[in-house]
Amino acid sequence: MGTTKGLGSPIQMNPPPYNRGTSCTAAEGGDQRDTTFVKYGSPFTMDRLFIGLDPTDSGITAIELIENRPVSFVLKVKIHDRDIKLDRLRPTCHRYLANLKEAFVCHESLLFIYERWDGVSLKGIQELRPTFELGEVEVATICCQILHGLHYIHNTLGISHGAISEQNIYIDDNGDVRIGRIGESMIRGLIHGGEAMDISATLKIARKLLGLQGTSGGRGTVGLLAHDFTAAPRGVTIEQLLQSSRRSSSARSKTLPPQGPSVLPDYSDDPDDDTEEDLADVPLDYGRGLKTKRRGERIEQRWHKYCRVKAAEPDTSPKWNDPSKALEEMTPNDVHRFFNYCGKLRWGIDGRRLKGINKASALYAEWKSFQGYYRRVTRQSIRKEDREEINAGLRKLIDKWNLDQDEREKTPVYVQDLTEFNETTLRTQEKRFHVGYERIQLCLFTMLGIFTVNRLQALLSLQFEHLRFSIQRDPLGGPPIPLVEIRSKHVKKYMGTAQHNNFPLPEIIDDPSLIFSPHVFLFGILFWLQAFEASNLTSMEGLRRLLVEKGWQQMELPLKADIAERYIFCMTREVRGEFVIQWNEPMKESTMSGRLKSLGQIHGWLHSFFAHRFRYGGGKMLNKSTVVSEAEQNLIMKHANIRTFLDHYLPRDIDVDMQNIMNGRDQNTALMGAITRISRWIDKRRPRKLDPQQRESLREHPEYLEAVQLRNQQEKAYKKDASSQNLARLRRLQRNLSGTAINDEEAKEVLRTEDQMSPERIDLIESLFSWPTSPSLEEEWKRRNAATRAVSQYCPVPEGGPLRGRPKRSIPSDGFGNESQVSHKRGASKDSQPIVRLSSRELLLREAEEHIRAAEKPQRCFQCFGNRSLPDNRRTQEWTKHKSTLRHFRKKHLDDLKCNFCEEVLLHEMHLRNHAATVHRLIT
Repeated sequence: MGTTKGLGSPIQMNPPPYNRGTSCTAAEGGDQRDTTFVKYGSPFTMDRLFIGLDPTDSGITAIELIENRPVSFVLKVKIHDRDIKLDRLRPTCHRYLANLKEAFVCHESLLFIYERWDGVSLKGIQELRPTFELGEVEVATICCQILHGLHYIHNTLGISHGAISEQNIYIDDNGDVRIGRIGESMIRGLIHGGEAMDISATLKIARKLLGLQGTSGGRGTVGLLAHDFTAAPRGVTIEQLLQSSRRSSSARSKTLPPQGPSVLPDYSDDPDDDTEEDLADVPLDYGRGLKTKRRGERIEQRWHKYCRVKAAEPDTSPKWNDPSKALEEMTPNDVHRFFNYCGKLRWGIDGRRLKGINKASALYAEWKSFQGYYRRVTRQSIRKEDREEINAGLRKLIDKWNLDQDEREKTPVYVQDLTEFNETTLRTQEKRFHVGYERIQLCLFTMLGIFTVNRLQALLSLQFEHLRFSIQRDPLGGPPIPLVEIRSKHVKKYMGTAQHNNFPLPEIIDDPSLIFSPHVFLFGILFWLQAFEASNLTSMEGLRRLLVEKGWQQMELPLKADIAERYIFCMTREVRGEFVIQWNEPMKESTMSGRLKSLGQIHGWLHSFFAHRFRYGGGKMLNKSTVVSEAEQNLIMKHANIRTFLDHYLPRDIDVDMQNIMNGRDQNTALMGAITRISRWIDKRRPRKLDPQQRESLREHPEYLEAVQLRNQQEKAYKKDASSQNLARLRRLQRNLSGTAINDEEAKEVLRTEDQMSPERIDLIESLFSWPTSPSLEEEWKRRNAATRAVSQYCPVPEGGPLRGRPKRSIPSDGFGNESQVSHKRGASKDSQPIVRLSSRELLLREAEEHIRAAEKPQRCFQCFGNRSLPDNRRTQEWTKHKSTLRHFRKKHLDDLKCNFCEEVLLHEMHLRNHAATVHRLIT
């Protein structure tokens, strides 16, 4: 080892001469292109003999038997999700390759027919160790032949193999190497750095065959030379590894710098470079948004379908048989006809009816997706001249189909609108949820949406770990201020580092409205979940007592680890008959959008309410603010420049008072703001469930005319009765003094009986619908603490789920048509007892209980009625048939071990069935 040695001494044997005519009909170095090499269709349907094999064993699909000719092997490759350039495929001719003879395109597969090879793979030889081991000379011969084959692949075929491994290298009966799967290499083409990857894989095979590990030098001098070969430096070429021993030392020194044993680099500890990975398998849209990928997949599917349609036409061009080739050879006319075809499609996947293209912007969006698909397949953009022709064709299609060219309506929403919207969300009984937390979620969503102007997906992806809670020292010397910081991580991104905005939201103590206070709702949710790491921090009163230590600016309030991973806006699912909040499942965009839309209709807005209106209104306020620069606005809204806001976000309703400005007077800012808000068109009386014909006939309906007449009579009587007006004024004055909207018991009774609200819901509304009654800071803290406590108490309250069908008419309170009520009143009068007027809720519960006790075939469930945690509509639900009640009981209650109605503990299912049959007449 004292002398300078060249790389690859064991490989310096010249390969034995071979007869190239044994397996090839042309010169090795010649171009083997054949215009008829790639055929369409299946070879199995031709007049040829094949025997099928299980491809899981050897990867071979079938063997072809031809009389007086060698056997051929058939390998199948799926191509349905890959872009194939068929012009890369050609026959091969080399001694050390499993030569490719034919290729067939069949459906979504490529069938490669190789010349036969007999022998065993290097992996099979390696599995024989230690019974059988190859020596250094045998390994050197194998590596030499592999390198000769790679030299042909790199220089003659102009590709890289990309999958050199023990599984794809075979030793035939003559002892020669056969490199397999060259057809799949042609599909991949020349990969950047692929030649170096092939050489590195060959050296790795040599190390495995020799059993070299770490810095081991092998057996004897030849072993040391073998180790030097396998530790060749990076960047070495095949020519350098195949250098002949007849070259002089001077020539060898020019090829590679001499390295003595003391400075010879050791690469034995290099990490694995994952040579199995192939960039051809990584799509160009990797890392892009999910919606972008879906649009790309849709346009690709339509192009493939269009190509099949064109290929079926008579006298069509052969390019339509291959969608990728058709895309490469497309003309502007082809693209124009394709979009004309897409615009006429009426049915999609699984026979679903397509929405169709109704707006010009939708057509241009399809054109944008098509350009992206073209770049993915061809690795280049459409020429500028072709784009101009295609754009002219799109304008022609817009006029031809009379597409809507108007911009999307961009009426913004502001805090004033959303405050009233939250009031409706908390009050309405037209929209009902499974648990109270779902209603709280909606109110919180509107606040975070307008205060962060984030997109819908970014808001729904928020987890508690993205929120930071602390109390901050007041620079003005006041009490500590609770602070909520929102860090938006799920934003639009593509390559590079995503910028995460941090939105600090300090508590505004002088804000009179609690309905739009994110601190009230967020802390209410956290105290309900007992989310803080400090176990004794369970209320706002405890948080108000915290103080920031001297010398510090803040005191952080960490959350528990299991709480941090939960989603703030999550789904609710039915589990074993009960609705459970799924904290680990974020709410779907369609679910949130549907709830916003329906509640916007209930609120009376004319325009449809969707989450992007937060960005319209918030962006407009940022743009008009004198303290927010243009750069800060772009940072907050995640825009590259102000042009994005001007083109897609700025509302087109001008809120500038042009008349006063042109006359030299100050503009009426309040009026212009009011007429450009979404609440300008609010009308809570607008019908939601009537069609135009029903609306026309409504005014002629006898009940409607009777109601109008009764209203007019009551209006006249009210105007004549001064005492009723004074009583109304007195009530308004009392509410103002008390600071709550529903302080009187009569209003609470209406909510409890007619609206059938739970006590927790009434307490929530009473606490949130309040206003300051004292300038004292302590009194304001009490008001906010009570609201936070009401939010915590209402989160787990079950509401009964969404209303089904038409809303039920309220039960008449005068007892008309109800014999039990009439008899009760008569009995009360006989005993000269004061008449107790029962509410509609109490009457409903009494009727249900009497039915369960007395009905021969009950149509109400005794288990549901006895469960007081359920809402009233679930407890008193009545089925149309007795069989339906039995079906419900079998499905929901056979696992119960207690009778909720009798409060009797049961031992097992048969005990429950016997109890239901003997006591409640439900024979299951």
